[in-house]
Amino acid sequence: MELGRELFEEHAAEVSRTLHLAPVNFDRKRYERLEEIGALLVLAAWSHSGELVGYSVNTISPHLHYRDLIVAQNDVLFVRRNARASKIGLHLIQRTEELARERGARMCLWHAKEDTALERLLPRLGYDTHEITFAKEL
Repeated sequence: MELGRELFEEHAAEVSRTLHLAPVNFDRKRYERLEEIGALLVLAAWSHSGELVGYSVNTISPHLHYRDLIVAQNDVLFVRRNARASKIGLHLIQRTEELARERGARMCLWHAKEDTALERLLPRLGYDTHEITFAKEL
């Protein structure tokens, strides 16, 4: 099994509202292309025993409406349940911000499911609501 797939499936099973529409199926070529052009920022968190317990995956690119604004857009952020008592999630967010800033980003965008720890944490880190996303199955 490719690195991280088990953790991503755990992530999807916990928070995805669309698994009934499509199973987890990474678009590996698209991620590789983003990495080739320098637009992918991936961080991993490991336990002391060497277990992958979390990750943050982001794209960094000019905003489509404001091409002079470089934005770090979160793709996924997850920390395994048994590691959440630590500050791994906070460290992933903070390190993502640092690395995005080093790559020229002037804004970070994170999406959070309603009523989650992430939704409660982001305002404490200085984030405010930028937009609200609505979804409808077709």
